[in-house]
Amino acid sequence: MSRLVIVAWVAVSLCLPIASAENGAGREGPGDSGGSADGGLSEQQKAELLQFLKRGWPDRYKLLEDLKKDSRRTYERSLKHYWKFYRRWKGTPPEVQKAWITMTESRVKAWRLVEKLSGAGQGERPGILKDLHKAVGAQVDAEVVWNQYRLARLEKRLEELRAELKQQAEKRKQVVEQRVEDLLEEARSEAEAGADEPQRPTTRPAGSQ
Repeated sequence: MSRLVIVAWVAVSLCLPIASAENGAGREGPGDSGGSADGGLSEQQKAELLQFLKRGWPDRYKLLEDLKKDSRRTYERSLKHYWKFYRRWKGTPPEVQKAWITMTESRVKAWRLVEKLSGAGQGERPGILKDLHKAVGAQVDAEVVWNQYRLARLEKRLEELRAELKQQAEKRKQVVEQRVEDLLEEARSEAEAGADEPQRPTTRPAGSQ
């Protein structure tokens, strides 16, 4: 695996939390579906995503452009992961978007400062340590905003589930009747579909070996 492919997956991994933060905490909205017949992104989705990355994260955009030349398969997989991030990002409040950017950028900055610290002289270390504390502090503050958003989404989903449970309990008879009718209708449809299928011959045609 080339260094470019490894770097690409590290970059993608930084986007995964926002893509998975609402799993089970909400439903997909308009525009989340679609794509090509093979499960990949449509050309329109790719264009929209790449335009977003080019405008907001030019370093990620350049990484993908280089990856496209190095490994087409990994490029397509990376696009899918970025799309999961992007479709959630579109519906995220501006202050949460800002917190996410701060969280990812400060994380990268902290890594770089740690690397810099390992080769720094005694006179440089205090300044680097000060910058490191500042970067980690910004990351923690941003995580608080992000986790508050996640919590609010989870609480909203819990309220929805409680309402669904209450309705199900109050309308138990109607729910049972509807499900029974659905099962019977499904069975009737399958039986009708089976009756329309041509029957296989039980014996070989005359003259066959």
